[in-house]
Amino acid sequence: MKRIKKKRPKIISRDEFKTFMTPSCVPIKLEKDAIPKFLTGLTKNKKCEVYASGYKGPPYPLRNYDPNYSGFRVGGIELYRDARMEHEPFEFNVDSYGIIHDQTTSNNMIITGPEKPVHHWTNKIASRLQNVEKYLFKYPNCPRCGSKLIQSDIFCDKCNWKKY
Repeated sequence: MKRIKKKRPKIISRDEFKTFMTPSCVPIKLEKDAIPKFLTGLTKNKKCEVYASGYKGPPYPLRNYDPNYSGFRVGGIELYRDARMEHEPFEFNVDSYGIIHDQTTSNNMIITGPEKPVHHWTNKIASRLQNVEKYLFKYPNCPRCGSKLIQSDIFCDKCNWKKY
């Protein structure tokens, strides 16, 4: 009987997750330096699009508790890879990653996956991800004064600009 090896979850720091945290869990597109380090190997050699969203918290909605990891599911990442050269007749191959707040330490997030969503092979990017904001840097600049913004703050300390 062949033994199936279970994938171990990846750990990322909370600082890397801050890039795409918002109070309303709005999805954004991550490009260049905004892409989490654990995905850079997957996105380096293939044309990919990375979308992410996450709740600013705690507290997190109780419905998001994941007993498998003893933590709260606080976000997710979808990776759309160019699949036109694959054996399947589709444009994209999609993998999903869950993000769970590690209850043992407040500084880490647990990344689960990759999981194959229902739309693993698809010809289009999901409509909820169309026309979303793009982040090119881990900490974007304020559109008003140009100073660095930390996404979890969603406002500028320098000029009082507010995102929402």
